[in-house]
Amino acid sequence: MADPHPHVYFGDRLVPAAEATLGVATSAVLYGLSVYTVFPVHVDAGVRSAFRLRDHYRRLVESCRIIGIDRFAHEWSFDRFVAVAGELVAANAPTSDVFVRATVHVDESIPGTRVRGCRTVVSMFVYDAVPIVPQDGMRLGTSTWRRIPDYAIPSRAKVNGAYVNSVLAKQGAIDAGYDDAI
Repeated sequence: MADPHPHVYFGDRLVPAAEATLGVATSAVLYGLSVYTVFPVHVDAGVRSAFRLRDHYRRLVESCRIIGIDRFAHEWSFDRFVAVAGELVAANAPTSDVFVRATVHVDESIPGTRVRGCRTVVSMFVYDAVPIVPQDGMRLGTSTWRRIPDYAIPSRAKVNGAYVNSVLAKQGAIDAGYDDAI
């Protein structure tokens, strides 16, 4: 992933990227209790167009519902989501294609791992749409790590903490001399 553009959305406002922080004892940090979506924004002749934004919003709402984050859908209408994303993209004024990553974090320092009724914070940031795989091909290895079954962590929910599985697979491939894992 490329570095975030200078302006990010965090805590109900646009801030410099360095000011968007979560406490080290929050559930988002300790337990990976965050969900996200990423959507592309195409830039053509100065006109910016987000791809299937309503679908990405719905997936974020559904991810929240699946893991029990019950405040997001009530506090964030689609219109609000669009307005904030538009303000963020405009503030960063990209001249080429970008991605926007929107994340809902459980922002409470609580004992244990509950989520219902917990305070959340939404973050969004913009980053350049750069290739993440070599354009001249790549060497792939078969991972010994398996995808987490849907009955353990639903794969249809984009839960940040679940991605440690992908990290283990990729790191194993890199350690074995490959570019990535399948």
